[in-house]
Amino acid sequence: MKGSYIFINNPGEVKGNFKDYVLSDPLYMHEYAHYIDSQNVGPSYLTQIGIPSAISADKSKQISGEPKGVSTHDMYWTETRANRLAAKYFERYGVDWNRPYRYGTIETYYPTINR
Repeated sequence: MKGSYIFINNPGEVKGNFKDYVLSDPLYMHEYAHYIDSQNVGPSYLTQIGIPSAISADKSKQISGEPKGVSTHDMYWTETRANRLAAKYFERYGVDWNRPYRYGTIETYYPTINR
């Protein structure tokens, strides 16, 4: 059975048009890509991607020399994989992964490759 849920801890409410909000928030795009990945991988998603990702998140540390909030988990293969999917999928809506975001670009915080 395939699910269609994304759980995100959103500290507030979505104001305005939901589509515009999603296209302005890389976290939503990143999490949507995990959903796309789960649809592609199927039932083995949990063991192949979900659990390894959770372990990485639990052990995550800030990366020296990167902006605050960029961690070792962001460079983990499950996360860069989701970011590549998100960048490709949301490009059709005009999202440029290299556009300015916080103290860098979306790519800075949601890398598509390990740097």
